Amino acid sequence: MLVGNFGTGKSTLIDNKILDIKDEVLLQISKRWWVLGTTINGADSVSKFNKEDMMKKIEAARVEGIIIAGNYYCSQADVKRLARNNDVSIVYLKTSFTNNALRIAKRGNLINPTTYNQKLKSHINLMKASKDLAKIKILDNNRGLKLVRKDFNKLLNEL
Repeated sequence: MLVGNFGTGKSTLIDNKILDIKDEVLLQISKRWWVLGTTINGADSVSKFNKEDMMKKIEAARVEGIIIAGNYYCSQADVKRLARNNDVSIVYLKTSFTNNALRIAKRGNLINPTTYNQKLKSHINLMKASKDLAKIKILDNNRGLKLVRKDFNKLLNEL
């Protein structure tokens, strides 16, 4: 799972070359890795589908690795469910409020400090609750995309 506040660049980190599509909602981006989504934008692109159906597709996929990038499929209940039959890792994109605000401003939007703090607390709680079920990795996202992407791909190779 790749988690972080809205606008932190979760989908930007994912290599955007699609090699194959499975069950309309899994996009192959390398020999080993698939992304949950109907677009390279990740799991938020499938939030319109029934979550139970999506979880069943994930569980039945029979692929080596699925990246769930987004907030909709990254709850404590999702981690518990997926950890029953899969190795789960959570990669948290640690992004300061200032950098998050700058990224959102580039899109023509403003960040809400209350929402930022609520999501930050939610992600911390997710990692605390999941520490016995998942590998937790924190990636410093307050750097340039090239460096963060390099470290993210290194993490993928280690998982």
